[in-house]
Amino acid sequence: MSILKSYTLSKLSYHMYLDKFTESDIKSLNKIITWFLWSSNLRPFEDAKSFKNTMTLSRAVHHWKNGGISLWDMKLRNDAQHIWILNRVIANQDVYSPYYQSWRNQIRHNKITSPTLKHSILLWQHFRPIMKLPPHQMKPILRNDEPLPLKLIYHNLINHHHKPVLTSGQFQLSLPPTKIDFTSTRNIFYYINSIKHHRGRNTVFRFFSRSLPGMAYIKQDSCKLCSANDFDPHTHYFFNCRVILNKFNLKHITQHLQIANYEDEWSLEKSTTHFYLCDESSDLTAIIYHNIWKHVSSILFSQDDKILDFSNQSIISDFDIHRNILKLINNTPTPAN
Repeated sequence: MSILKSYTLSKLSYHMYLDKFTESDIKSLNKIITWFLWSSNLRPFEDAKSFKNTMTLSRAVHHWKNGGISLWDMKLRNDAQHIWILNRVIANQDVYSPYYQSWRNQIRHNKITSPTLKHSILLWQHFRPIMKLPPHQMKPILRNDEPLPLKLIYHNLINHHHKPVLTSGQFQLSLPPTKIDFTSTRNIFYYINSIKHHRGRNTVFRFFSRSLPGMAYIKQDSCKLCSANDFDPHTHYFFNCRVILNKFNLKHITQHLQIANYEDEWSLEKSTTHFYLCDESSDLTAIIYHNIWKHVSSILFSQDDKILDFSNQSIISDFDIHRNILKLINNTPTPAN
């Protein structure tokens, strides 16, 4: 996401200061974002092509504790920057730009000649009621006697325009309601956020949000590994594929790693319960998800026919490395002040 935001910020900055950000620009940028996030490496970017989006913008813009990925809404992010700059101009802050004094004079004399300023004022007036302020007062929007930061302006725009929504993964889980409440948007993703193994956490998040890269393009009617028919590729490869299930043994893994009270049965329901424990078992479960996904994606999408290993040993090795990293972090002394 950092790579993506660095790229899009350069585009936003260019259009903000040197050009106008049009609907066509937003559409083109969103197409690149969709390709980058949801397509496999078998589908290179071509501007003439369309790409499948496996997560709606209304979900993607939220933090992943709420089932999103903190993706920018490019239009609202652009609007937020206009509001932020104008708000600083009105607050008489130091704004190092050639138009600062010109904008101040136009506002002071109520003679708006700049199209950019006119557009910024309109956005700013629409934003003020969101902050429970009169729309047409030419007074700065402050927080702790300082102009409202860009981050908070964007955050308030997102909360106003995009309400959190339930995900497909939340509807498909079938644990008894007495165990887990899946009606809460924040529930499963809140616990996924506590997984310490970064790659495992990312894979688990993508699984439950049904946004694993490339899966939307799978058209086959049967499993490429076990030939099962009428399968949902998103869940089949993780829990129902006989070829995958025969490659690892939970009892062997947990005994070797000395993790007690871990269910020997591998299923969607059983594996999900481990994420609510927020301990080593949730990290181990995330590592198993990630190892399965590495193996399956190398079979489905590899361009060089190199199949990544998936076995008891690959899971044990990954967990040992993860456990040792956590020990190093926990044993590192805090620097003296």
